This record gives sequence, structure tokens and C-alpha cells, in this order.
Amino acid sequence: MKTIILFCSILVLLTINPLKADIDSGLVAYYPFNGNTNDESGNNNHGINSGANLTSDINGISDKAYYFNGIDNNINIPDLEINDPENITLHALIFPERFNNESVLYYGEGGEMQIAIENNKVDVRIKLSNYVWYIASDPNPIEQRWYSIVGVWQKGNSLKLYVNGQLEKEISVPNLGIWSPVGYHSYIGDRHIIGSNPFKGKIDEVRTYSRALSQNDITQLFSLGASYCNLSVIPQGFYNSLANKLYKTDAIKVLIRQSISPFSIIDSSSALIDSTNFSGIYNFYQVPDGMYYIIAQHKNCIDTWSSTPVSIIRDSTINYKFTTSISQAYADNMIQVDNSPVRFGIFSGDINKNGFIDLDDLIPVNNDASSFTTGENITTDLNGDRIVDLTDVSICYNNASNFVAVIRP
Repeated sequence: MKTIILFCSILVLLTINPLKADIDSGLVAYYPFNGNTNDESGNNNHGINSGANLTSDINGISDKAYYFNGIDNNINIPDLEINDPENITLHALIFPERFNNESVLYYGEGGEMQIAIENNKVDVRIKLSNYVWYIASDPNPIEQRWYSIVGVWQKGNSLKLYVNGQLEKEISVPNLGIWSPVGYHSYIGDRHIIGSNPFKGKIDEVRTYSRALSQNDITQLFSLGASYCNLSVIPQGFYNSLANKLYKTDAIKVLIRQSISPFSIIDSSSALIDSTNFSGIYNFYQVPDGMYYIIAQHKNCIDTWSSTPVSIIRDSTINYKFTTSISQAYADNMIQVDNSPVRFGIFSGDINKNGFIDLDDLIPVNNDASSFTTGENITTDLNGDRIVDLTDVSICYNNASNFVAVIRP
């Protein structure tokens, strides 16, 4: 089995022992594309390549995925069949380059079920014995990046679409069997009418199951080859120097960007940071081995870049602390929030998230303070005490006076 995905979490995960799923149970066909189109499930459902070229996979390893030209490339699987199925799961890793009328994976022998891209959105669809197509479509638009796509059909129950391990769409389906055409083959990168829905981009890690994978199964499938990371960050205003902790936990988003211009975003993850150790759990599934900038984002703070690119390697632990030294931020772009112990935080006050703390940020903070605005998750509440007051105005005013802004390579 090939290592396919990197994700980032903190070390305490090692003390958690979730129920391990058997992701090989019910596996009818498995195509890791290790230089060929062989089925490695042991069922000998080997594919026949028609023009697709070997290419690099999600980890940047050569000859571990296939590229389809969007015209006439496909992989034909003539003998793949599930007899009288009541549950089917399809899985593929994809890197799409085009976003309409694309067939990623087509199960066609003994039924019709498909992973497709239509109108910039990925979906899973199935044709039942009433000759009606049922479609579960992701509400989010798809982009040019790697995705893990899973479609799950349960007879008389539901059709589910999972994207990157998360359930994005579920619809009810009637208690009918799958429509059973005669003589249709299964295809990767197209459907049975060759050239009608050709896929353009990369495909890898194709799996077909004769059972409905659970959320636990899909989480494990998504996390194969996992690595671990611990990242610590303090939003300036949230830090209580008397208690040496945050006023409250809050969400921090982390971006992973390439280390060279144009510093493209490779992946992102959001998590709550702990109020006492300032650490959060971050999962990154799209990052090949290499050097990357880590960027911390908060709802009302300046985006803060790591001082230098950080090495991210599969099956390893990443630790990065913005809290321990001002030099952990690019161009020392942080502020000291405590003298004992010495701690640093990312600047608070960028209300409109334009990369500058200025009058445009100060005005809404001052207005909310004048109105004694209270409540949870108020953007102008810079210290997280659930009320906008003079303390928040002071933080924003001081940073605006010092022309605080994002500093990046």
C-alpha cells in the first residue's frame, strides 16, 4: 500500500486510540498506480490503459499516478463487477485541471455509479432501477489541487459524498437496486461512451468496495501515511499576563505556502488553540515533502509568517512555536506580551483583514466600544472578554499608531 497523504496534528494524539478501521474489508479493486494499472486487491481486476501517462502523485513521487489529457485517455476495467450490490463505495485521489462534464471514475458493469465534476463542483451519482440518476453534489467549488473523493451508496438509505474526509453532501435514495446494463465496462478518466466525459488532470489511489464505508473508515483512508505537528500561537489581545493564559480559546487558521514566489497556498487547516499551552491541532493532507512557510491567521490579527520555510516530511512530527521568540516570525513581526515568562503574540487589530492596522480598523472598534457591544465571537472584541471597551480601542490604536502591517517575503 502506498503512502498517499500528509496530515499535521499534535503529539497528544499519540495517547488517543481510536477504533482502527479495516479499510481492506470489502475491497473489490484497488489501483495504487505503482507504475502500472494492476489491481492490487488480489481480485485481478486489472485495468487496460488507453493513452494515460504516468506522472507524479500527491507526494511528488514520479510514476505513481496517471495523467489524463481530457480528450481520449482512459483506463478500461472490463471485468470489475459486484453481484447484486446493495452497498458500493468509490474512492479516488484527483487533481483536476478542468471543471465541467468530467468523469473521474465510472462503475459500469452490473450497474452505473460515477464520481464526476459538473459546473465546477464534484459529485457522486448513481442510476437506480427506476432509470433515475440520483446526484449528491459538493456545495463548494473545486480548484486545481489534490482532493480525496469518496462516494457511498446504501440501498434504500442514502447516497453520500465525502471530500477530503468530510461529509459534504447526503441525499436520500429509494429502496431500489442499481440499474444493471449489459456489456458496460468500468472506466477511470471517462465513462462507457468514450470521449463523452473525458477527465483532464491526475488520478490516483482508485478503490471500489462492495460495502458502505463508515466515517471512521473514510477518516482512516484519508489519513494514510500521517505525520504530526504541534503549532503554538498567541493572539496579542487575548493574552492575560496576570494569569499567564488566554482569556478564552479561539480558532486559528494555518496556511501552508510554497517557499518560493509566488508563494502559492498548498493547504490550510483551522483549529482551536488551547488557552493555557497555546497549541492547536492542524491537519494537512495536500502537502508533499518539502520546505514551506507556515502562516498563522486569526479573525482580528495580522497574518504572521514563519521566519523561514519549515521542513514538512511525511510520517514525522512538526513543532513550531510563534510564542517563544520574536525571531520565530518573519522580520520579527510580533509583539512581546509577557516578560515572565517571556512570550510573544501576533498583532491584534486587523478587523477588515486587509493586512494593515489603521483608521479603518480603529473606527469599528471605537463604535462598538461606544455602544457597549457584548457577545461571543465579536471581531472588534480584541481581547476576547466578550465586551468591546476601551481596552480593545487601546490595543487597536497603539498598533495603528505604529503602522503595524503584514510582513512577508
